[in-house]
Amino acid sequence: QYVSIRADITVRKQALEEQSARSERMRRQQEALTKLTQHGVYDAINLFGSLRAIMETAAQAVEAGRVGAWLFSPDAEELRCEAVLTPGELVQINEKIIKRRDFPDFFYAVENELIIAADDVRAHPCIHELVDEYLAPNGISSLMCVPIRANGKVKGAVCIEHAGSLRNWHADVQQFGIL
Repeated sequence: QYVSIRADITVRKQALEEQSARSERMRRQQEALTKLTQHGVYDAINLFGSLRAIMETAAQAVEAGRVGAWLFSPDAEELRCEAVLTPGELVQINEKIIKRRDFPDFFYAVENELIIAADDVRAHPCIHELVDEYLAPNGISSLMCVPIRANGKVKGAVCIEHAGSLRNWHADVQQFGIL
């Protein structure tokens, strides 16, 4: 006589896969932070070079296909896209400008939140304003914006953009963005 015991290990297997994926994300993020702190990236004279280093590091750490750097005008009434990084190519744009009067919720969020994480740009209360003007034309479905702060003021934002299916901005990825 034989006794057989079966157990469904699907849930346990999924948990182990998620733990492994989280560990890999955290390893990449730690490497990125080490790179940024050991080598220093801020250079007031070469702002574009500094932005490039930050954008490349962020793209690698969070596996982003596109990263944009947006800076406020002196009166903070406009955000200008200074550069966009796509795989293998950094483009200095300086022509795409969005205005506070057209996107008040987004401007408020950039100035007041630690991070803006929109898994679905069409449903997010602070990001939906940008859908027709910028996100949809660029195929962006998910967006994480991290305000750039210097001397106690918000100077702009680094926006990590995801095209295609919706992306879940995991808590560890958001935490990396804040750092």
